[in-house]
Amino acid sequence: MFDWTSVNWLAVVAAAGVGLLIGIIWYAPPLFGRLAPGAGIRLPKPTPPTAAASAGIVLLTAYVLALFERAIGASSVADGALVGGIGWLGFMLTGALSNAVFEKRSAQYVAITAGQLLLSLVVMGAIIGAWR
Repeated sequence: MFDWTSVNWLAVVAAAGVGLLIGIIWYAPPLFGRLAPGAGIRLPKPTPPTAAASAGIVLLTAYVLALFERAIGASSVADGALVGGIGWLGFMLTGALSNAVFEKRSAQYVAITAGQLLLSLVVMGAIIGAWR
């Protein structure tokens, strides 16, 4: 039977924190914050409820990534980064592309949002893989 609790929670929380930080930096004006509105990306003003929701979402993502890494036996930084990249390719990118097609989003929208997700998942996966 699969053990849903057999993750390193310190690694999960650390990965989630870094994932949040990547998102904050990614959408800051010096990087893609100025391009976001033109690409159709709405960046709401940060509030406690949106911050809490973002933290919960990234924490869930890190937890599921840790479960995947455990299930396939990833046990290094490189393994974790690879799992993050494959997870992005199979789940995040395909979801982003599907939504973009049906919502008639621009290629710039997909590139900005999918790029942030790729970086986040690869780095989060590496952190979790390092702490196995």
